[in-house]
Amino acid sequence: MNSPFNTCGKVFKPGDVIVHTWYKQFCLEDGNPDLVAITILSDIVAWYRNGTNGHSGELTPKLHGHSLYLSYNYYEQKFGFREDRVRRALTRLYAQNILKRSFKNIYVKGRRVNKLVIDLDAGFFKSCFLDPELDIRGIREEKKSYRLHRCDDQISTKTIFIKNRSNVYAHESNFCKNSFAEEKPIQTTSVLPAKGFSLASFYPLSQSEAAKLQALCGREFSANAINEILLSMSKRLTDRFFKNKKAFMNYMAKALTYELRDAVKTSNVSFRIRANISNDEIIKQQKEAFLTKVEESTDTTLAAQLSRKLASILSLDLAYDFLLAAKFPQYATSNTLKINLQKNIDLNQRQYRLILEQVQSVYGSSISSLEFIIQNPASPTLGVSPPVFSVGNNESEMLSGVWGRIRTGLIKTCGEGIDRNWFSKLKVNVDEERGEIKLQAPTLFIRDWIQQNYQQLLEKFCSKENYRLMEVGV
Repeated sequence: MNSPFNTCGKVFKPGDVIVHTWYKQFCLEDGNPDLVAITILSDIVAWYRNGTNGHSGELTPKLHGHSLYLSYNYYEQKFGFREDRVRRALTRLYAQNILKRSFKNIYVKGRRVNKLVIDLDAGFFKSCFLDPELDIRGIREEKKSYRLHRCDDQISTKTIFIKNRSNVYAHESNFCKNSFAEEKPIQTTSVLPAKGFSLASFYPLSQSEAAKLQALCGREFSANAINEILLSMSKRLTDRFFKNKKAFMNYMAKALTYELRDAVKTSNVSFRIRANISNDEIIKQQKEAFLTKVEESTDTTLAAQLSRKLASILSLDLAYDFLLAAKFPQYATSNTLKINLQKNIDLNQRQYRLILEQVQSVYGSSISSLEFIIQNPASPTLGVSPPVFSVGNNESEMLSGVWGRIRTGLIKTCGEGIDRNWFSKLKVNVDEERGEIKLQAPTLFIRDWIQQNYQQLLEKFCSKENYRLMEVGV
């Protein structure tokens, strides 16, 4: 087998699957190691090293040729990483040319499933070994435990040496060093604040501390839920102070005893209290959810394939803005692919090249350039001009019209950010005689997202104006 990933029995660098240099090679913007990316990369390398094991299941990764087929749920179940964290980590690894990521529709038990496809760089993979050509599997003999043996797990190939950890000098008595001379007392300074410790000083709690609170309060709150409740309390109750940790634990246990939230409903790993989430985090979560939906699509059209590829390689903000504004053609009619954009998006040379490469992989290598056609947002659609509104002092006032009043209610309910990203992009056709409203979205993504998340809210505000929402089309 002449494969660059023919690795059975090769020797890893110190650190085994996780090479020590990765902690300096893969870092976040603040300089700290990118532990999520490192953990995921170590698992990917282990799968390439050991191959597909004997376990079967929809979530179990599979190696097909030089590609690893898996899903985001695999990492959520194995490491507890949410889909958005895995997606961002893989994007950072792609930016360093460690791997390539794409999506492919395959059939599992007679139904179509969208799978994440990882292609690890062969040169990087070989760099993880001291000697890529050395085979250390050895010959296993029952009476010779010093020989090396092959390990079938996904962690390492280790020896079965039994180390003698006893040391005659480790427990040497220090009786002779003791002195009966009176020693001066060590002066210690108190670290207790003047008022005591606040609730915020105990956040976050460890798993063992959360387990102790569960026993004290008699409620089965998860560690994540307890930390969310503690964070919310620390923001509201700024006048609570404690002399020591025992006093805090007793107070927190009593608070959890009378907590109105249900322990089962809050046991989800992704449970968050809204008061703990900033506006920036909410917007970021919306962007992650939008891109995740794009990646999980099973649509086989060229436009959908290109959207999945762009969602996997572009940065979060750029992928969100570009896919939200772009409308791709059904087919390529020339060497220049024309892409309609709802707004102008500034791209540098690297970003333009990345988009062009994905276009070529979907529409064909004959595409040599891209042409972005910026549509005029003020141009009338369906005979109705889009409403005009002004923003000031965190309030938006629609000037006139039925759609203007509906938009005003949506802004008060959902906020200006959601209105700007979604509702402002809709074109409206109002039939006053029939009392009907038809909405048109610029792209399929926007239509699907609004139908899934805001359909009922739109119908509610339309009915308040004595109108009936007929459809949200494209």
